[in-house]
Amino acid sequence: GTTVRNVTFINSYFGINYGTLGGGQASNSLQYTRDIYGTCLSIGYHNDPSYDIGKLENFHFSPDYWLESGLPGTPNEALLRTWMLRNSTGIWLQRIDWTYIADIFVDGYHKGIYTSRSSTGTPNGHMYNIHLLDCYYPYYAEELSWTIASKCHFRAVGNDGATALYFGPSCSGDMVFVDAIIESEGANAITNYGSSQLSLTGCTVTSKGTAYANMSGANASFINTTLSGSDNRDYNTITDENALPLPDVDYGKTVVIKPKSDKFINLTEAPYSVTKNGADITAALQKAIDDLKETGGMVYLPAGTAWIDCNSRLRYEGGQTVTVDARDEELYFV
Repeated sequence: GTTVRNVTFINSYFGINYGTLGGGQASNSLQYTRDIYGTCLSIGYHNDPSYDIGKLENFHFSPDYWLESGLPGTPNEALLRTWMLRNSTGIWLQRIDWTYIADIFVDGYHKGIYTSRSSTGTPNGHMYNIHLLDCYYPYYAEELSWTIASKCHFRAVGNDGATALYFGPSCSGDMVFVDAIIESEGANAITNYGSSQLSLTGCTVTSKGTAYANMSGANASFINTTLSGSDNRDYNTITDENALPLPDVDYGKTVVIKPKSDKFINLTEAPYSVTKNGADITAALQKAIDDLKETGGMVYLPAGTAWIDCNSRLRYEGGQTVTVDARDEELYFV
């Protein structure tokens, strides 16, 4: 449940390291890491293992943060950029489960996002609005379980070995890309040495060399996707005129569940009269729900500890407001 927000790293060797807590065996689940900026020379962010939903939002890793800091000891720009393009990793993910990764910006790194196996397993999760630009390997998958990426941009720069999406020989996890831009100044835009099955929908793939290099015969499907390279190769693509465009999503928007009316019941008031801490409030709560059955509304439960009998007794703590849906009479704790 660790939360890290609003941190800037200047000339840091390692930024945020969740991967060595407890000797790499302790769970770092439900972490929330947001608004992270900086120049990290080795690794910007590392996590392993996370067995439950984590969030990575609004990361910005670039040589620019050190170069533009104005601090003493700022290195020669050409030397720093060359070193980082050959050595640095923005985000390293090992065993993570159901992690949501959104609004990530990494530029000038050797590996933008790097996935690999640890003693606990391989990563899976969702990526949205990921920009891994001017990296040698924007996305490097040594191993993974599965990943879905939408609204992303991957751009590889460097010598002919630079590849926007790289899947290693031991990589067997499948990946889905939707509405992504994948481009490379190297020999290939996508290189698949493993058995990962790839699905690209509504994507644009361009390369100075080959758009998709399949080194292992793994399956790949290209739906409403264009692929082009200097080899002028024709790819087997599928056109689906009925495919819907991906809608724009505001991940910063707070969604609040509201009842269908503004009617309000306070359980501490008559005729409900719940005043005793630790009381059984089943009857009073049921009456409040019944009273709101036709209109919907809100029920306020007083702070403290109470019991609710729902076939078996459930313990409730704290002061919370419950919304009652007039349609199906479900309760939502808000």
